[in-house]
Amino acid sequence: MKLNNKFIIFNSADYKDGTNNKDGYYTICLEDLKQLPDITIVGGPMPPVPKLLLFLIRVFRRLRIPTGILRPLVSKKCIDTERKSILLIRILDPTYLHWLRLKYPKGVFVLFLRDLYVTKEPSVSIYRKEKLIDIWGSYDKDEKERYNMDFFYPEIESKLSFPGLDLSPTCDIFFAGAAKNRLPRLLEAYDYFTASGLKCHFIIMDANERESDLREGIEYTKELIPYRQMLLHSIRCRCMLEINQEGAVGNTSRFLEAVMYNKRLITNSTSVKEDAFYKPEFIKIFSDIKDIDPAFVKDDSVVDYHYNNEFSPIGLIECINGILS
Repeated sequence: MKLNNKFIIFNSADYKDGTNNKDGYYTICLEDLKQLPDITIVGGPMPPVPKLLLFLIRVFRRLRIPTGILRPLVSKKCIDTERKSILLIRILDPTYLHWLRLKYPKGVFVLFLRDLYVTKEPSVSIYRKEKLIDIWGSYDKDEKERYNMDFFYPEIESKLSFPGLDLSPTCDIFFAGAAKNRLPRLLEAYDYFTASGLKCHFIIMDANERESDLREGIEYTKELIPYRQMLLHSIRCRCMLEINQEGAVGNTSRFLEAVMYNKRLITNSTSVKEDAFYKPEFIKIFSDIKDIDPAFVKDDSVVDYHYNNEFSPIGLIECINGILS
């Protein structure tokens, strides 16, 4: 792939205590980009970051003084005269973004939202108000139109290989995700499927569970489980369960996993019907979980979506490269 721009991608979500989590969700999603020569993936803030300069930027922001006059304080070694596109996969501190704009005076700053806009407020509003980003887009087509964003691109994820792994199913139905407001629906689904003789494995994060919510096949956790570990559960199930958050119409990681690793999917997202990979023989959509026939999960016929790297993040880079060219 020939790029007209050099990209720096900030993947701060998996960066902690000075190191990058190689098993983190966002790191794995970007795996395909690691070998491309014109792309640098950065876990957290790039050194050197002068603390005095960050302090001055913060003061200038509060006083609404243009930070551009601080440019002489940025080391010349830090300034790259070559055009660079700064792709922000995750939200960064506005003060640090001000410093980046001083560091890369010819850079084009691109924000790609992989979650609903409302979940990233007020950071995104600050970005736009202070003109910290030049181009922004979303994985959600409706949000792109609603907020007049510059581009839409579907959710991205790199497909991993697991040579030598025993892929025999360890459960019939697998769910993983934060409880949010979904716990009652998750419990209803678990009870319905187990009563039908299916083995369920649910990993539910950040739930305020009660004694009555406990089930043998439900694992409650307050800790973020490494995505590579989560992915192994997805690959070794017969069918995946997805219960989407309200208002979202973009594809989720569960949908991508089902397609990439050829798994059946049960989902409440009606928008999947618009996707090229939607196959009713492999994907069942529900409004009432009891409408799902358990025989769908028990079906041992071969599942094949004929996936060919369509979700790779390389496509996102090509899209943005085309916009900037």
